[in-house]
Amino acid sequence: MAVIKIDNFGGLMPRLHPSLLPDGMATVAHNLRLKNGKLVPLRQPLKLAGNIVNLEGGFSQISDAHTLFAWKHDEWMEFLAFEGYCDVAEGNLADDEYDRVFVTGQTGMTWHDTSVTPSKTYHNVPVAYMRSGTNSKIIRHPLVKATLPRPYAKLAKQTVSDTSNIRYTRFYQTWVDPYGYESGVSDPSYTWSADAGGAGVEGYIDDDLQYNDGDEINISALSSADIPEGGGTLEVSTTGFKRRIYKVITGAEGGGRSQLIAEISTAVWGNITIRVKDEDAGEVMPDVESIPTDLQNMIYVPGDFYAGFSTSHPKTVMFSDVGIPTSWPSAFRYDVEDRIVALATNTNSVFVLTDGYPFVVSGTAPESMSVAKLAGIAAACVSKRSVCLVKNACCYASNIGICMIAPDPDYGTIVQNITDKFFTKDQWRALEPETCLMGQFDGALHAFFPSAGKAYIVDLQENGKTMVTEHDEMATCLCTDSRTDELYFVRSGEEV
Repeated sequence: MAVIKIDNFGGLMPRLHPSLLPDGMATVAHNLRLKNGKLVPLRQPLKLAGNIVNLEGGFSQISDAHTLFAWKHDEWMEFLAFEGYCDVAEGNLADDEYDRVFVTGQTGMTWHDTSVTPSKTYHNVPVAYMRSGTNSKIIRHPLVKATLPRPYAKLAKQTVSDTSNIRYTRFYQTWVDPYGYESGVSDPSYTWSADAGGAGVEGYIDDDLQYNDGDEINISALSSADIPEGGGTLEVSTTGFKRRIYKVITGAEGGGRSQLIAEISTAVWGNITIRVKDEDAGEVMPDVESIPTDLQNMIYVPGDFYAGFSTSHPKTVMFSDVGIPTSWPSAFRYDVEDRIVALATNTNSVFVLTDGYPFVVSGTAPESMSVAKLAGIAAACVSKRSVCLVKNACCYASNIGICMIAPDPDYGTIVQNITDKFFTKDQWRALEPETCLMGQFDGALHAFFPSAGKAYIVDLQENGKTMVTEHDEMATCLCTDSRTDELYFVRSGEEV
């Protein structure tokens, strides 16, 4: 009796007519995986129970979510689901009591900038999500911070005692929220003068304060309009908030630097009297530039800093200060030729996926990164939600197929279309790749095309071969728990 034996299965290859398929290829490869060339049935997904799912932004059905994130805590996990399109970056603190994560995109968080007149309102600003313990409420805290106005400085005793030993200085002020994030620095202080307007008229002028070492200086209170927001409207009690006062240190050792002279944690916004002594000057004033209100796609980069881009600067990759996710200096920005669609990171490289050529920005410090256009094909990213990392490579959906950015022994890091031999361009375009959402699980790419009603598994073999199968599931959003290598998705039409 004749026997047909196939030792190695290759999966689907829709681009070829069935009569032209190579040995091992199929016209149908449904609900299965091809691990090491062998048929492995695709098991029914397990319906999740017992985990907290937080529907962020007021929507009521999980099926309406477009973003899902597995928020890991020490001994348990919960999910954040957003109706809009968001990106979530892990926090940068080891042993963080709040297990904080940073959310950018359509966050739903509104922030009012009271440092300008008239005040401005911004929507969908970057947010820190925090929780301490299973029984505590989620803390949603905006990362953007208004700077305080100039401080008003006045010598407490009115006159300088020792005119032969006068010091000249200016003061600055910042504020720190209960979670350790400091604002940008105010403009230099105004100084009280007995002759501000001439002819003995008292008032404040834009000039240095004269004093002797050890004199007491009064810093005026802020008005209610100057008090910044701190995760909603700041309560009068200001519990957990701090106000910091810096002064310019002059001379051979100071060199014009500004250093901390006082940190106030009670009556934060009231009048402050400080005894100013040279020997008490503390840490150097940080050069904080507030995070852009429209920052998108914030991702963590090894080296303890973050990358992102903004809708107002769509061709610029931005980086934060090391260890300060709320400070994004304008000096740490790098331009590319095309509009940015998404970012992804691997080791010390940030892959910049655009509506034209992909780029890579690499380096170990945000102030000294290098930008390079990647070799290979011109493959625009058409779906931000398709971007994922698998086996140290970056994959995404383009107009010509699933593209992979990976090292090549001959050409360095290149871009290649890994589905080119499976789909013709017309077949691929029929899937509407701009709707693609994709995640990695168990060494394979799981790609969903909601508009076309198709879902594929792209197995990436150790020998470099790629094999494609399809299945019945359809997702509206998904995420991967890298700690357990588990893929979570919201099934299309699923109710809460």
